[in-house]
Amino acid sequence: ALHRGKDPYTKVDHTNVFVGNLPEGTTQDSVSALFAPHGKIKSCLVSKKGEETYGLVEFSTVAEAKAAITAMDGHAGWSVKMANNDARSGGWDASLPHSNVFVGGLTDGIDKDMLEKVFSEHGSVLSCVLHDKPAEGAEAPEDGGEGFKRYGFVKFATVAAAARAIDALEGSNGWAVKPANNDTGGAGKGWGKGYYWVPEGAGFDDWGSRGAGWIWQP
Repeated sequence: ALHRGKDPYTKVDHTNVFVGNLPEGTTQDSVSALFAPHGKIKSCLVSKKGEETYGLVEFSTVAEAKAAITAMDGHAGWSVKMANNDARSGGWDASLPHSNVFVGGLTDGIDKDMLEKVFSEHGSVLSCVLHDKPAEGAEAPEDGGEGFKRYGFVKFATVAAAARAIDALEGSNGWAVKPANNDTGGAGKGWGKGYYWVPEGAGFDDWGSRGAGWIWQP
């Protein structure tokens, strides 16, 4: 699949595997059973286009999908390769509004490269940003305070990849992983600016908002 992200027509890594040349009468259960040894299957579909029977198998991680292709391509005359698109049939993508993921509860030892590596297992990451916000009543670092909470935003190339990451990583390492409140910074634009924590009572002239919360600072 190709995506206009950081660079025009960048190849997008995903986990959806196309299985062609299936014999008529092949069932989802039989395809799923044959691919299951190669990783965690998120969905499996068998369908027909004209006289051709084909399948789509979605794995949890890119590595699992690639391993399945290596092992299964040519099996029983099947054509097994990456699907053209990273989407599940039947409107599955509608379960998420966008591909921007919020990650809370990060420790000080987590940096941008580490976070991006973990999330990229589930699909192509367009951008990854980290920020710290003060805990309630905490002193600023220059005053010797350490009460800050680290959080991040991971923007995927596809909604399907974001959904896989949320499903796999929510609660992992104590992280809160969920859809971000908005999709600001889409297609890699604007992420050099950032989300900022608005202190309680901040005026419109200072932050463009009143009350504690996150805002996007263009």
